[in-house]
Amino acid sequence: MRARLTITAVSALVAVSLPATHGPATAAWAADGPLLRDRDWGPCPAGSAPSGGWPAEARCATLRVPLDYGRPRGRTIAIAVSRVPAAGPGRRGVMLSNPGGPGVPGLASTVAFAAMGPPAVQRAFAQYDLIGFDPRGTGRSNPISCGLTGEQIIDAQVPFPRPGDASMAESIAASCARNAAPVSAHITTADTARDMDLLRRALGEEKISFYGNSYGTYLGVAYATMFTRHTDRVTLDSNVDSQHGWYHQNRLIGRATERRFDDFAAWAAGQGLPLGADAPAVRARFLALAGRLDADPAGVVDLTVDGRRLRMAAYALLRSDTTFPALAGLLQHLDRLPGAPGEKAVHELLSALTDAVTAGGDGEVSAYLAVRCSDTAWPRELEVYRRNTRADARRYPITQGGFAGVDACAFWPGGPAGEPVKAGPRGPRNILMLNNTRDRISDLGGALATRRAFGRRAAFVTVQGWNHGILGNGNGCADALIAGWIGRGALPGKDVSCPAGPEIR
Repeated sequence: MRARLTITAVSALVAVSLPATHGPATAAWAADGPLLRDRDWGPCPAGSAPSGGWPAEARCATLRVPLDYGRPRGRTIAIAVSRVPAAGPGRRGVMLSNPGGPGVPGLASTVAFAAMGPPAVQRAFAQYDLIGFDPRGTGRSNPISCGLTGEQIIDAQVPFPRPGDASMAESIAASCARNAAPVSAHITTADTARDMDLLRRALGEEKISFYGNSYGTYLGVAYATMFTRHTDRVTLDSNVDSQHGWYHQNRLIGRATERRFDDFAAWAAGQGLPLGADAPAVRARFLALAGRLDADPAGVVDLTVDGRRLRMAAYALLRSDTTFPALAGLLQHLDRLPGAPGEKAVHELLSALTDAVTAGGDGEVSAYLAVRCSDTAWPRELEVYRRNTRADARRYPITQGGFAGVDACAFWPGGPAGEPVKAGPRGPRNILMLNNTRDRISDLGGALATRRAFGRRAAFVTVQGWNHGILGNGNGCADALIAGWIGRGALPGKDVSCPAGPEIR
């Protein structure tokens, strides 16, 4: 890992601050005191507003940080920051957050998290200044671009195997090397954690609280590990495995997807649909259909649906119980079963799924790749991917081992930028972790690996649910624990379990 920027090095840099006139100013280094002053804050950009718009009191600013923390006097980049002051008396401090990704902007994420839960959760968040920021390389924080288009954007995110063909992954990496290097080497989780600590100093705070979802849990792990003394209350919702690298985390998704398909199969059998009389029969029908489509793709208006596309669609539609009917209809249509929706409806569904994958465009996908490929080492030998794909196809046939397939990170120029940050037991006991048992992205086993690494520092809440994201999704037990921790510092004395609740998405 590259050397951290010490306080001595920071203090040696010269302050540059521009007055706010028509919008947020740019604040850079200061020898002492807060780096972001009242005059540095201005209106927030409408294009980055949360659902419902920015609160009237919201203000935004731009903080400049080193591109390369190993060269703190070198090039700087801009980090976009938002702030909504604490509501009412009893201000506790500041709350930062990250919504996931990686590659997703987060300027409005803390405001969004604060609004998601029931009143008790909202009151807890109201004790803090809500601080959002776009992580480096995303949104309004020096966004990077690999120049990806079309199928590259899809394959970069859902690397289902193209048997014997690594050319797409290689072309994606080559495009990133041409268009995003060398900046992409500094779009890492560790560097974003360093940005967070400079933001803490810029706000004049001794400690920060943090709410992270999905990838944001790894960012929370990194900050709580690198800047232990500066953490207040840390909440990690839907955790990734912080201990074994991104390729391992990828493969865990195959395992979690198998578990979710079992939920779907049981539901479909219980509905009396013509997909099978029981869950094993539904599973067998899906696998047989995928195999037939591998050999003889189906046409749906102007779309070609092969086994790969079916598996990608199933993976997307297993995210929520609320999309089980759509998955059932897709299978009925492709298998020509009674009660199937028409071709137009199926075409609209498949098109919407493609639009969802490509919605972030080249920008979000480029940052997603930069973080994953620069954070941790990936296998370089193609035979490793082939062997692992075959093994996972046997273990996890619903995805045909797709999440073990070759990735652009196999060809990433330069490899990882430093040693990955891993959770460890040193530090205060101030971390609340929550995970659903049947989350098809954040595998429970991977989440527990992080929990074990934290030791006494963390309390873990196992929620009997399926969502990717727990806050505000209807589980009263989990929401009460979140509100108690954020609002009162009531961290459970031991790991606990919450029963299933009426999940709402």
